Amino acid sequence: GTVKKSGERVPCRSLAMSDKAKPRSEMVVPEIWERAILKGVVSSAMGFGVAGAASLILFRGGRMGNLARMGLTGFGGGWGAGAIWTRASLEFEDLHKKNSK
Repeated sequence: GTVKKSGERVPCRSLAMSDKAKPRSEMVVPEIWERAILKGVVSSAMGFGVAGAASLILFRGGRMGNLARMGLTGFGGGWGAGAIWTRASLEFEDLHKKNSK
C-alpha cells in the first residue's frame, strides 16, 4: 500500500525507515556482526598475504628461516583480525551509548 506524505504517495516501507526513524538495536547488531565477519576474513587474508610475501623476501630458507616466515605470516593475519575486532568493538560501544541515552 501507499501512504500520502506531504502531498505525494510514498510506499509504506519508506515511512518505516525514514530519516528520522532510528533502527532498533536488534536490527543493527546482526549487521555489525556480518560486517565484522566479512571484513575480518578479508583483512586476515590480506594480512596473511602481505606478511607471507614479505617473509619470503626477508627470510631465507632453512629451519630458522621457515620459523621466521611462519611467525611473520601469522603476525600479519593476527594484525588483520585484530584491526577488525577493534573496529567492531567500537561500533558496539557506540551502539550501546546511543541506546543508553
